[in-house]
Amino acid sequence: MKEPERIPLDPSTPRIPDVKRRPLPSLEQEANKTYPEPMRDDVVSGGAEQSFFNFIQKAKESKRKYNERLKRIEDTSKDK
Repeated sequence: MKEPERIPLDPSTPRIPDVKRRPLPSLEQEANKTYPEPMRDDVVSGGAEQSFFNFIQKAKESKRKYNERLKRIEDTSKDK
């Protein structure tokens, strides 16, 4: 990939005359847009939200089992 042309920000430095410029969109085009723009590749509708919910549930279950195991170990060590 080609590195873009660098434009100095200092106003006293002369500008490069042949830097390619892209025009900004017109105000009419901007006025017709609705913000926020609708998402086309929405991750939430793709099942990511459900996957995250499942991950949280598995983490809670794992923590519960871990705490039970710790309690059992503590109980057996106290009995001895």
